[in-house]
Amino acid sequence: MQPFCFSCSSPLLVVLFLLLLLRLSTPSLAWAAVSRTITVDRQGRGDFPTVQSAVDSVPDGNRDWIKIHVHAGSFWEKVTIPRRKGYILLEGHGSSTTDISFDANARAGIDQIMRRPNVGVDEHSPTMRSATFTVLADNFVARDISFKNAYRAQDVSKENQAVAALVGGDKSAFYGCEFHGFQDTLCDFKGRHYFRRCLVRGGVGFVFGSG
Repeated sequence: MQPFCFSCSSPLLVVLFLLLLLRLSTPSLAWAAVSRTITVDRQGRGDFPTVQSAVDSVPDGNRDWIKIHVHAGSFWEKVTIPRRKGYILLEGHGSSTTDISFDANARAGIDQIMRRPNVGVDEHSPTMRSATFTVLADNFVARDISFKNAYRAQDVSKENQAVAALVGGDKSAFYGCEFHGFQDTLCDFKGRHYFRRCLVRGGVGFVFGSG
């Protein structure tokens, strides 16, 4: 089979070839059937009033896709998806109307911890503990939701790290999500992660980690 030759092909054929490559490299949930949907609503009109309580309801060792649909609103809580709770699709009502927010911050940095070999997220560094949203499970998807660390929102003189989200599992994807923080907004800790149509906003050091 002859290799594809860009120089000897028509512009239209080149464009079609590149579009095909993009299509093949873009993750899709079309194949993944959701086994059940859990709803979260602050006003009590859903299955759970908080995102964390909905996550906790997912069985350990889960192997079927479970959708957690979060109704519009601002949810003031720290949320962690542990390693044993995979195959979760976290869906908001829109990144401008649905957010998970908190204001924790780090009193010490991550640099000396990251320099050590075989570092794990269980080191519980202050930086990692400051994350509003943490996902450690493999096979996780989020879409149409915002993750915010509100530290420094009222006092701009504060300078500690304040992580909005920490992603430490493998095969995670984010679609149409927003990440708002101050320093080190998004911790792409480790694993393979895909971000599409996402916004990361902060004061300095927007994305860090070894993912």
